[in-house]
Amino acid sequence: MRGLGLFMLLLLSLAPVAAAGESPAPLRVRILSRYHPRQVLLTAASSARCDGQPVPQMPVKVEAAEPGTLRVGKLACRELLLEGAILRLGEVERGYRGRVRAREVAGEIRFVNEVDIEGYLLGVLAGELPAGAPEAMKAQAVVSRTFAVTSRGRHQPGGLDLCDLAHCQVYRGRSGEGPEAARAVQATRGVVLKVDGQTAQAWFHSSCGGATSSPWDVFGERSALRAVSDRGDDGKALCSAAPEAGWTWTVSRSALAQGLGLAERGAAVEVSRKDRGGRALEVRIFGSKMSGAELLSRVGRAFGWMKLKSLNVTVEESDGQVRFKGHGLGHGVGLCQWGARELDRRGADWRRILEHYFPKAEVGQLDADL
Repeated sequence: MRGLGLFMLLLLSLAPVAAAGESPAPLRVRILSRYHPRQVLLTAASSARCDGQPVPQMPVKVEAAEPGTLRVGKLACRELLLEGAILRLGEVERGYRGRVRAREVAGEIRFVNEVDIEGYLLGVLAGELPAGAPEAMKAQAVVSRTFAVTSRGRHQPGGLDLCDLAHCQVYRGRSGEGPEAARAVQATRGVVLKVDGQTAQAWFHSSCGGATSSPWDVFGERSALRAVSDRGDDGKALCSAAPEAGWTWTVSRSALAQGLGLAERGAAVEVSRKDRGGRALEVRIFGSKMSGAELLSRVGRAFGWMKLKSLNVTVEESDGQVRFKGHGLGHGVGLCQWGARELDRRGADWRRILEHYFPKAEVGQLDADL
């Protein structure tokens, strides 16, 4: 496979990450925030305490009452502490490993799941990668574990590490678990990507369109990780089976200007700098200079996040219409999920998949103090 570089592999142990008492601290993950819950149904829990007082029966309604107060059935408290909780919001039901803490904040119920990293991954993998490619799933487990470890404190202030949205990693608790994900977590237990002995920054995305980008070009992050060609010996993108392998978005010139809050003058879109894979790094929009990442963000907020699917684009303008023709979905840094699935189909194991996308990295065990 082209683009496969030297990858230093450490001998892996599937023993627990650390001895008893030395396990990494649980992750604190904000959950269910997309629903802005004012009330939920606590359908079950192995333990439920309202300011230390046992909740006498379940199911029970949990409501945001006056500021700083939750109402749990007939009880009122500042904090609801749950173990093994199952929560229902309308048609959505989610179960969670570990502890769930709930408080009233700004008229809503704020839920935080305290869960160990391996349990967290069980609820991540099926939401990030469909079943059917077990070696790709194992590679995703290593990347997701690495991402989680290096994202501690991502949602400061508030003492939170992660959210359950795609902004962090899609996390569905027990509801997102599956047997293939469980096997992937167990097979790679405690394994992370490392550079020079330190846990590396690791990213992933849906499909790259034939080439990944460097963290520096896209995020401004200095990293030993680099862009790679993501094409097979036949010259085709490994992710060519992805739904977003090729796409077009057409928008009127006037609507684009209005949506981005810019005066309609000059060329609508000019790509002034690209990386080697063709991803737009700098653009001029109606004469205003901005980074490709800023364009992606502003278009997403104005028109929806699935319009401009990536920055691997060419742009045409005619008859008052602006046509973006692109390849791939996501930022294009790190593991290409659809490419990983294709490598799996071609017989690569998870180590080989990681070698392809992270040629400067090693794999090693997670440090107990992370």
